[in-house]
Amino acid sequence: MGINDPQRVVGYYKDTASTPHDHGFFFDKKSYTTIDAPGAVDTRLFGLNNPGDMVGYYTDPTADRNGDQHKHGFVYDNSGKIKTIDARIPGVTVTDTVCEAINSNARMPGFPLKVSDPRTHRLRGRGLLSLNS
Repeated sequence: MGINDPQRVVGYYKDTASTPHDHGFFFDKKSYTTIDAPGAVDTRLFGLNNPGDMVGYYTDPTADRNGDQHKHGFVYDNSGKIKTIDARIPGVTVTDTVCEAINSNARMPGFPLKVSDPRTHRLRGRGLLSLNS
């Protein structure tokens, strides 16, 4: 869950379907808006900046050969466009990216990622991503 200086809030909720799914939401002090990435199984929002850009992750409905569904970080900008953020590390397979926060300069500090590396098997890392670079 995130809140910005104008006191707008983002987060997520679970629906009551027979197979429940997570949905992102935006609250502007007057009403709630559901925000789902197109085609996603689940969508979660974690942060937003003062201009109104929101970040989180969505779960891809397509499973890999091990049956795992993977998370993709994303930015939902204040014009309503979604940009997928998948971290890349040379020599390592990144399987999940989660964007946790975004500042007013469109920098996303501390996005965790799950990587699969033959030397370390699975590990978590943190990074910094700028949409302006």
